[in-house]
Amino acid sequence: MEILKPTPQNVSKCAEMLRNGELVAFPTETVYGLGGNALNLKAVAKIFEVKKRPVFDPLIVHISDRKMLQQVVPGLSSAVRKLTEKFWPGPLTIVAEKAELIPDLVTAGMPTVAVRMPNHPVALSLIKRAKMPIAAPSANLFNRTSPTEASAVRQQLQGRVSAVLDGGKCRVGVESTIVKAQGKILSVLRPGAVTVEMLREVFDGKVISVRKPLKEIQPGGIEKHYAPETAAFLADKKLSDTESYILRKMKSSGKKPKLGLVGFGKIRSLTVWDRAVSLSEVKNLNEAAENLFSTMRWMDGLKLDGIVFKRIPEKSVGVAVMDRIRKACHGNNIEDLFK
Repeated sequence: MEILKPTPQNVSKCAEMLRNGELVAFPTETVYGLGGNALNLKAVAKIFEVKKRPVFDPLIVHISDRKMLQQVVPGLSSAVRKLTEKFWPGPLTIVAEKAELIPDLVTAGMPTVAVRMPNHPVALSLIKRAKMPIAAPSANLFNRTSPTEASAVRQQLQGRVSAVLDGGKCRVGVESTIVKAQGKILSVLRPGAVTVEMLREVFDGKVISVRKPLKEIQPGGIEKHYAPETAAFLADKKLSDTESYILRKMKSSGKKPKLGLVGFGKIRSLTVWDRAVSLSEVKNLNEAAENLFSTMRWMDGLKLDGIVFKRIPEKSVGVAVMDRIRKACHGNNIEDLFK
């Protein structure tokens, strides 16, 4: 696997790889994507193989301009088109009726396709030079933490892809918001940096957030996702109450697990924690989103018995951060630590 600086020559080199059916990892504003020609069935199949991703989990198709959008989604309602005018390029994915030339493998056999225009100069340049829409889920093994740096791609996919374009750290840090319009109702299928409040300011109709699992799976919609290899647990209580509970359980059980804490704001106590880190000491939700996956990977490398996540405020992009934390914890709360 080559890690390449995003020079014009290297971007052209990677575009040629894509045209030849190879896979290339590249940066977007959200996370790094594992890209393949969305119109090439063999390339799409290779994405699923490399990620060890189940074929019932559809992919997001990335485009560089409006003309390419017509290749992927021939018809959008005026209300949805208004969303693209406001938020593209950017971290918003639209689910709409797909064009016939999009392989069914991309969409898990569904008649709809997820499409977005990323807001990153390297991604846009790569897609434009490849002259094709690019299918690109996050560049990680299925169910593992999404990469926000090129080194994280190499850590998980070494030897599995042809090249990685290194565009530095992703500034958003969590995957795109996914929406689907049905008439005057816009459903938010996955929260991201484009929030419900932002969508309501633009969409001519009702915007609802879908929390329960859907009959039709959307990208990133599987219940357990974005997870570190280390067992993860959600702390719903105050940090002091959580620490008191753990101390009592340690005393009564005789067990002393090595625990890491992922907090929010300043962390003043290290009573029960082997390691502790804050997603944002100044309680900035955007900073928390940017740091989430890199923090998960760092904690994973410490070989702990468990990682405990403190709840963060569910407003703005905090909704997306908590969505990823819940999926990483997969229903485990602090009481499950000693079971």
